Amino acid sequence: MSSPDEMVEAPEVTDLLAADLLALARDTSLLQRQADVELLRVAYAWAVAHPALDAVATSSGPVLPGVLDAVETLGGAGTPAVAAFTTEPLAAALEMSPASATSLLADTLDLHHRLPRLLDQVTALLVQVWKARRVAAATRSLSYDGARWVDGQLGGKVGALGAAGIDRLVADAKARFDPDHIADRAARERSSWDVWLDHGRPDAMDLARFHDLVCAEAETLAALGDSDALGVRKAKALGVIAAQQASLDLIGLVSTGAVAMATATSAQTFVGRRWIGGQRRSSSTSTPTLPTSSICQTVQERTDRSGSSSSAR
Repeated sequence: MSSPDEMVEAPEVTDLLAADLLALARDTSLLQRQADVELLRVAYAWAVAHPALDAVATSSGPVLPGVLDAVETLGGAGTPAVAAFTTEPLAAALEMSPASATSLLADTLDLHHRLPRLLDQVTALLVQVWKARRVAAATRSLSYDGARWVDGQLGGKVGALGAAGIDRLVADAKARFDPDHIADRAARERSSWDVWLDHGRPDAMDLARFHDLVCAEAETLAALGDSDALGVRKAKALGVIAAQQASLDLIGLVSTGAVAMATATSAQTFVGRRWIGGQRRSSSTSTPTLPTSSICQTVQERTDRSGSSSSAR
């Protein structure tokens, strides 16, 4: 290794031309990505070097490990467990918190054992390490089969996927491979539903009347056999009230349309009886609409005939 005195000083960045700056940026980015990949390898090697111990051989026979040798499961299903306090020395060496070191170990275990295709893309520098680690963290709660399905679905697309796309893919995998988890989560979220009133608002009186309506509808639901908590029933009451209002709006829309249609039909019939050749038509028969010039011509002809008749007499 060269001593510091023998190292050649790099040129000042401010002295470089634009093209040289871009080349230096590319080289630096490549070195950073290579270093991130190497850190994943080192972290995995550290985890493998500290396996979980099932039992310890002693002079009196094998005994279970104590508290200091307890097993820690960092990765998802299908990853090997590690010995207790594996992360602390690594965190000290990397000058990071134990939580960050634990996350690093968990991510590299998941990539090696649950997401091997994605790891191959990372090793080939096709996918950045931070994005691969995000996939590993997002899929950790999935079953082993679910994680492998995500790994197969990503293929060569992970480089073009953003955080939202990754989250959608993970949600799809949870629905496919862990529907019970989705149902349990929905039940937990549903139990937190509630409707409350903020009395500090200037329109609190209007809100109070609406809140009373919501509470009354919630009590009606309870009387009809709904056994959910009051807050959940109040949230359901919002849907009931909204459905009732939608029905009223639809009825009003239909009524308005019927009145408008009847008015238009009456006006059309009136024009037909007054001006179109004196013919009486039923309101159910559509009357052709004549141009204004034709109506005026008909009126003028009748006026001329009336004037000629008066002159003859």
